[in-house]
Amino acid sequence: MFTTANILNYINKREIVVFKDKFMDFFGVRDAFKVIDLYLKGGNNLPKELNLVYPEVTLLSEVAGMINNLSDHEVPIDVLESGNDRAYCGSGGELLKLGLELDGLQKSLQYVYENIRQRNV
Repeated sequence: MFTTANILNYINKREIVVFKDKFMDFFGVRDAFKVIDLYLKGGNNLPKELNLVYPEVTLLSEVAGMINNLSDHEVPIDVLESGNDRAYCGSGGELLKLGLELDGLQKSLQYVYENIRQRNV
């Protein structure tokens, strides 16, 4: 919700809002498809439980900065409450061991941005 709402704000040239900064993990839908495809094609020796998160954790303010660079304009980023909230992160270690070529957060945000723009044209 954070990414989609703020990508919409960015497209509409409104400020990107972070209620309170915190470390969070994210995962793109196309990367989820890659993991699901791997499991469907031969998941016998794969972990039974797997966190779908990128190995690096990211502050919401950093994600806001990535969103603010999706095109050729910038909007204000407003962090409403100072300080950092409690982190909300899983471990991407097991996923990393699978050796998949994942798009990553920046490319996943770009994908969401392009899809929202196409729907709103």
